[in-house]
Parts: sequence; structure tokens; C-alpha cells
Amino acid sequence: LDEIHPSFLEQEEEEVIPANFNAQELLDQLPDAYRLVFNLFVLEEYSHQEISEMLQISVSVSKTQLFRAKDKLRKIYFEQQKKVNHEYAR
Repeated sequence: LDEIHPSFLEQEEEEVIPANFNAQELLDQLPDAYRLVFNLFVLEEYSHQEISEMLQISVSVSKTQLFRAKDKLRKIYFEQQKKVNHEYAR
């Protein structure tokens, strides 16, 4: 999981992700289908075509699940950061 580059969680505004975030904790919160496609594409470096053949899904479903996985990871991460910042402000 050290290989996950924080750019996968960046929003278009180029927000910075600290290097010490817990990627496994974030990935564990994804639905199984999203996590599987994310891991195959990002960590294992399979193409969407290869993923579609392995999982017997269409290429577009693979792309959609990857997009949704990244979106959900981004939301989970920033929600956690809000909680940390709120607790720190106390």
C-alpha cells in the first residue's frame, strides 16, 4: 500500500495529501467491488481491458468503479481530516 500515490486522492484544486495518511484504513472502507478494481488498476497496474476480462465486467463498469472508488476515498479522507482538525481546534 505504500505504492499508492496521494495523487489518486487529489481533487482538481490540487489539494495536498500528507504522506502519513493510512491508505489501508481508507481502502478498507470501500465496497468490495470498488476496492477490487482500485487494487487491480492502481496497485497491480492492470488495464481496464484486463480487469474487465478477469472480473467479467465491461470496460466501462471497470472505469466507473475506479472513478467511484477514488471519489469515495477522497470523501472519506477529507471527512477524517475535518474530524481531526475539529478535535485539534478544541
